[in-house]
Amino acid sequence: MDIVIRSGVGCNKFSLPDAAQDYAASGRAVFPCYERTKEPACTRGLHNGTTNPAAVARWWSAKAYNIGLRTGQASGCWVLDVDGEDGATNLRELVAQYGPLPAVPISRTTRGRHYWFLSDCPIQSSAGRIAAGIDVRADGGYVLVPPSIHPSGASYSWLAMPPLVAAPDWLLELARKRPAAPEIRIPPRSYGGANPYGDAALEREIELLANAAEGSRNHALNRASFSLHQLVAGGELERGEVERRLWEAAAANGLTTDPKDGPRSIARTIASGARAGMQQPRSRPNSYRAAR
Repeated sequence: MDIVIRSGVGCNKFSLPDAAQDYAASGRAVFPCYERTKEPACTRGLHNGTTNPAAVARWWSAKAYNIGLRTGQASGCWVLDVDGEDGATNLRELVAQYGPLPAVPISRTTRGRHYWFLSDCPIQSSAGRIAAGIDVRADGGYVLVPPSIHPSGASYSWLAMPPLVAAPDWLLELARKRPAAPEIRIPPRSYGGANPYGDAALEREIELLANAAEGSRNHALNRASFSLHQLVAGGELERGEVERRLWEAAAANGLTTDPKDGPRSIARTIASGARAGMQQPRSRPNSYRAAR
C-alpha cells in the first residue's frame, strides 16, 4: 500500500481529521499528539496507534490533534530522519559512497526531510547510528506526519508521494547494524580513603549496563541501580557518583535516545532501584576487610 489512499501530496491541504483517516485507511497505525507538540495525547503513546476508523474519528472529533504515526512493522513503513546541515551533508556522502536512493515518499520537517521506506523486516529505531544528523524511526518509534504542526508553527508537508519501496541493501545494513560495544572507563576515585571494593563493584555494574542488549536495558538499569544503591546505603559508594555513572551507561547502551524509554523513564527506573537498594544496605564482606 501507499502511505495514503486519497490525499497523496494533496493531504497538505486536508484537515488533520481527514488526513488521520487517510493514513489509517492505508494501514498506518496513527494516534493523537497534543496540538503543536510531539507529545502523545493518549495513555500508551505509540502503542495506542490504530487503523480503526471509529477510534480515529473519536480522537480527532475532540480536538485538532497532531498526527503521530507508529513506524516499523506495525505500519509497514520506516523513516530515515535527516536533520539539519549535518544530516543532509552526511546523506550526500553516503549516497556518493554506496549509490543513490530510490524514488520514495519524502515529507518535509522543520529542519530536514523524512524519507519513507517499506518495512518488510525488523529494524530498531536509533539516533545517530548511521551518521550524525541521521536517525532511524522504525520499530519502537514514531513520527509526526503532514499536515501536523510543529511547535514553531511550521507545518509538516509532503514533497513527493511515489509508492513505498524497500530501502537499498546498503541502507538496510547500516540501519540494522548493531552499535559497537561501548567502552566504559571508570576514573579513579576514593571514598574516605582508597576503596577498591566499591570501585570494582561500580565498574562491573556499569560495564554490564552499558552493554545490555535491546529488550533488557530497562531491567538491567533497575538491577544496577538497586545493587549500587545498596552499596551507597552501606557507605561504600557516593550516591551522586553512582547516579552520574548510571546515566552515562544508559546513554552508552542507547536508552536515552530510545523513543519508548527516554530520560523520564530512565529517571523513574533509577529512582525505583535506588529506593529499594537504600532499604537493604550492603558493604564489603568481613573477609575482604581482613585481607586488607
